[in-house]
Amino acid sequence: MNRTQREQEVRRAARRVGVTSENRLAWAIAFAQRSPETMTQGDWVNAQSELAALLGAEPGSPLELLWPVGRRETEVAQRTFRRVLDAAVRRRDVPLGRHELFLDWLPWPRSSPPRGMARWPPGDGRYSLIHLDRKRPAAAALHRLGQDLELAGHFLKACPAPAPRGKPTESCGRWFIQRRPQQAYCSPQCQSRASTRAYRAEREKRPPRRRR
Repeated sequence: MNRTQREQEVRRAARRVGVTSENRLAWAIAFAQRSPETMTQGDWVNAQSELAALLGAEPGSPLELLWPVGRRETEVAQRTFRRVLDAAVRRRDVPLGRHELFLDWLPWPRSSPPRGMARWPPGDGRYSLIHLDRKRPAAAALHRLGQDLELAGHFLKACPAPAPRGKPTESCGRWFIQRRPQQAYCSPQCQSRASTRAYRAEREKRPPRRRR
């Protein structure tokens, strides 16, 4: 993959991740709930680009400022996200481990700005608040997830709808972002299933109708 192709891939990944805390958190939830056993090589490559975009300074960041994210770091980040989100959806305190923070100075490269940017922002570079060093992207991703949970964690819910296949007492349990106040389920399918089960349960409670 040459430089131009890499830039295009990162831009596509950045659009999938989003720029708001709510959208980034929605991406993190979907990423954490994916089954590693069913992910193809292409899925992992996409996840690596998305994680690099998550850690990018801002939309349109040049490749020189992106974190080097490999398959191993992506797998570690996925497991860590799953642990943190599982505690967060239960409204528990979430330990993020011990991390030293420092400001990393990122000078603007001498190359021309990426497509879509007329020029670099003012100044000769910028500071980025990161964890430890750029060799630990999983730790930095955890920090970013913590920031997004601080701003949008109250939208994180677990779907209470009955499970599609399972015992009557089992629920879907899938994590999702509540996009509007009246949204109670992760999908229209779960909402329909819950409504159908509730209607059937109500009908069973009614006394049988007498025949004339």
